[in-house]
Amino acid sequence: MDVGLHEDELDDIIEKPINRVKSVEELRSHTIDENLNDFGKTIFLLTSSYEAQIIVGISKIPSLLLMDKSQCVHRIFPKFKETCFLDETNRSSEFYQTISSTLCDILSSQLITPKDFSNYFLDLIAYKIFLYSEKPNDYENTEIFKNWAEIMFKMIEFLPESVIKTLTSESISKVKSQYSSRKSREYLSFLIAKSSPRLNAQTNANMIFPALLDLCNDTQYEVRATACRALSTVSKSLGSELSMELIVPEMFKFLCDESMLVRTNCFQSLVEILELFQDHDTKNYLLKKIQSFIEYGLSTRDENYLLTIAKNLGTVVKLFYDIMSSQVKLFFVDVFFQMCKNENLFSKRSVNESKYNWNMCKINLANSFSSLILITNSVNYENKLSQCLTSLIKDKNENVREAIALKMIDIAERLGQSQQHLIINDFCSSMSDNSVLVQTAVVKNLDNFLKLFVKQDSNGILNESQQMPGYQLVLKKLFELENSISQSYKYSLHVLILECFALLPYLVCTDILVEKILPMLEIRVNARAIPVRQASVKTMLIILRKIPRLQ
Repeated sequence: MDVGLHEDELDDIIEKPINRVKSVEELRSHTIDENLNDFGKTIFLLTSSYEAQIIVGISKIPSLLLMDKSQCVHRIFPKFKETCFLDETNRSSEFYQTISSTLCDILSSQLITPKDFSNYFLDLIAYKIFLYSEKPNDYENTEIFKNWAEIMFKMIEFLPESVIKTLTSESISKVKSQYSSRKSREYLSFLIAKSSPRLNAQTNANMIFPALLDLCNDTQYEVRATACRALSTVSKSLGSELSMELIVPEMFKFLCDESMLVRTNCFQSLVEILELFQDHDTKNYLLKKIQSFIEYGLSTRDENYLLTIAKNLGTVVKLFYDIMSSQVKLFFVDVFFQMCKNENLFSKRSVNESKYNWNMCKINLANSFSSLILITNSVNYENKLSQCLTSLIKDKNENVREAIALKMIDIAERLGQSQQHLIINDFCSSMSDNSVLVQTAVVKNLDNFLKLFVKQDSNGILNESQQMPGYQLVLKKLFELENSISQSYKYSLHVLILECFALLPYLVCTDILVEKILPMLEIRVNARAIPVRQASVKTMLIILRKIPRLQ
């Protein structure tokens, strides 16, 4: 067999074995003296050259603060700062995660005051973030910058409002006066988004919003796009009245930005704040604007913008369906139909990328499908949405098929009892799917699906006229699905589907139970897996209790 190595290379490997054994001196240098106290051992760990030992030392700091705060502050903190903030070469993600969890633990447990914490750590972390934001944009510097920024964002959850306000104010001043890189301005946008919910409305209006507005008008589109995503957070902190007065007009301006990324991010932010507004006139005004932005997105065929529309279409419909005119309802149904059926909307990029984006679009549409039923009547459903449902269920991509299979119960509930029979054929198509992902989704929903058609007043005794609509097709696909799963060794799924058979006395007549269901269950009693046997016996007993009542 050819392993891709020449004989001389193999000889080198044989002659030069890798020596993984440590020398005695090296082992001693990394062995902790048992006579040291807890503080001494932690100092030893923090000053080690092995990252694994440093991580252990960092994790011990909260417990040492509980033992002796003064000694920890004067002996441990300097070593901790020296190790973590001065030497950052080749550090792993686990190293930064340990720092983050340790500092958050100190804050949440209130082991030191917020003021002391700011003096010891917060100011230094802020300095490190801005320092690395100005360094060359190589991989190592970018990763260090991201790690410290992530630590800062996690700590904000535990900091008091006064400290957050000071931190944000100082960061805004630094970006204006000292730091001019794109990364520093993007970091400030993220910091504002994290800080805004922790600050009061007045601070948001007077300090946060003006700073964010400057970032939204930045010369670089990446900064504008990042800042626009923060608009929704600030808007929620301001409330509906101030948002409508200050933020929404600016959003409409940014939705006409020259960059499609800015428009896309701003559209997402706009959708996220729609629930703030309950006034009828305001909702009508916003709906018209949203409709125009959707029309623009369809005309430009920008794939990111289209993905954002697909992701939020259901949310918009749910929030506005009660004020929609028949024409507007028809517009949203047409948009859904076009995005589901018209692959040409996704054709501007490479073949693979456009195909991926279209599949993601259809997954988002599948998640929104039940909301569209709120604005359709039976005619519209059968003409357009029914075609979309069948198209999604028979899609080539299994992730699309899984997404719509998971939403079938929601769709049925939205259709109502009088129209639930319309999706029986489509659900049966899902049961015929060979994909493990789709089968899992179908089986997990099967119990709820069958319950939709249960005759509660029958007490489990049905005549032929009372049987579930389309029961022949359902039973056929149910047997096929059970047989397929029985051969896949997925015992948990097999148990679930066998348990669903216990609902059949409420769906089909006794003759079918005796002639078809019980013989199949009797075979499964001898299955290899014990849980499958148990489920079969349990289901048989439930069914058998119903049969004698007719005799």
